Amino acid sequence: MQQIHITILNQNMSFNYNSVIANCLRKKDNSRSILYIKRFQEMTNSINAALFMSQLLFWWGKGAKKGWIYKTINEIREETGLTKDQQRTAIRIWVEADILETKLWGVPPKRHFRINVDSLLEFLDIRDSLDEELQK
Repeated sequence: MQQIHITILNQNMSFNYNSVIANCLRKKDNSRSILYIKRFQEMTNSINAALFMSQLLFWWGKGAKKGWIYKTINEIREETGLTKDQQRTAIRIWVEADILETKLWGVPPKRHFRINVDSLLEFLDIRDSLDEELQK
C-alpha cells in the first residue's frame, strides 16, 4: 500500500504535499505544523531561534494578559521539539536583540513572553510592507 501512495505522490508534482501531509498528521495524532520564517534564521544565525519566534508569533494576541504569551518549557518542546537548553539559547538571542521580553509571574513562577513589535519590524525591515498589507 505504501508503494502505491509513493507512486501517486511522484506522478502529481503540482499538488501541495506539504498541506496534505500536515492534514493527515493532524487527523492521525493531532500534530500541528509551524510556519517557519526563514528570515529569522538568516538574521539570528540560529534555526532554533527562528523556530522559537515563529511559534511565539502564532500565539501572539491569544494570551489572557494583553500583549503577553504564556508558554511552559514542555509546551514549547511539544510544539517545536526544542529542548530546554535550545529554548534558553533562543530566548537569549531574542532578548539580546531587544525583540523579546520575558517575565516570571505566579506561584509557582510561569514564563511569559512579550514581543517588541516595533523592534521586530525594524529588525526585519518590513514596516512599510506591513502598513501596506494592513491597508488591504
